[in-house]
Amino acid sequence: MVIKNTLLGGTDWAAETVAFEDLNDTFDAVIDKGNVGIAQLAYKHLKDDGSFTNEDYLAADLFTDADGVNNTVVTGTTTALYSASSDNYTLNVGTDLASSGTDHYGTDGSGGGSWSNVSNAFDSDDDTYATATGYAQGVTRWLGKTFSSTAIGAARYKVYTSVAPSGYSNPIYLQTYNGSVWTTVSTVGINTGGSTTFSGSVTIDDTIQGVRLFFSHNTGSNTGTTTDRVYTLEYGAFDATDVVTTESVLTLIGDEKFITVYGKKDLPSGTTITMDISDGTTTLTTQPLDQSVSIATLSAGDLDITFNLETALTANTPALYGYGVVLTK
Repeated sequence: MVIKNTLLGGTDWAAETVAFEDLNDTFDAVIDKGNVGIAQLAYKHLKDDGSFTNEDYLAADLFTDADGVNNTVVTGTTTALYSASSDNYTLNVGTDLASSGTDHYGTDGSGGGSWSNVSNAFDSDDDTYATATGYAQGVTRWLGKTFSSTAIGAARYKVYTSVAPSGYSNPIYLQTYNGSVWTTVSTVGINTGGSTTFSGSVTIDDTIQGVRLFFSHNTGSNTGTTTDRVYTLEYGAFDATDVVTTESVLTLIGDEKFITVYGKKDLPSGTTITMDISDGTTTLTTQPLDQSVSIATLSAGDLDITFNLETALTANTPALYGYGVVLTK
């Protein structure tokens, strides 16, 4: 009799006997799969119900905002790019390509003014700016770059708009160009009066021929004046690696033996997500998701997890939407 154990783990069982090491492999594999399921259920509970208390041996977080629903993300040390439209973290902008390409800017509408100091928008200095001032009624303005077909991972921006009088919707969009039409990728912000600055990053993840910021003052009968500024517009391929840092996910007692972390993720070709696990003193680096990891060397303290997002192909990025955690003794 030969019993094959290829599904759950271990080697072949032969000679009508069951080797203890094979039996242990099977038990470990069953427990491993069960723990992944428990961690996934913790994440799913948070996603479906909107709340989940991280305590004892279970935890979860969902990236519906940059901090996470349970506020475990440390945005100050996180280098990955958060997308509010996709509720996930991806790789950030790598080498900035905005210093090359062809300037693309203009104004449409009577009395809308013209852009000045355009190069300041692409100098990687968040204090200098390109600017345009004029009437608001029926006016649109745009500023960006066109270039030959290039894989662009993400874009970073800082813009300012001042509108008078108040009460009118004045949206700002980040748009991309495919060689024939401009398409809105993200709404940077909407100003309904006064002076407002918007800054952030947008995942593009596409092969395109242009990027621009588009200011629309084309609603209502606003006859006041507007000033638009672009402090920064950067874009490029994805970083090779970025991190999502979380802290105080759970409190370690010191007698835990294993941790299993389920990651809700997308992994296109050439991309990976691993994690570093720490008790604040000892760190276990480059550990896998979705399987049990020994943490017997960790001591009592706060459980901190750093998710490592990596790509071997700068046109592709992994995406992390949240996670679930289970500890076992």
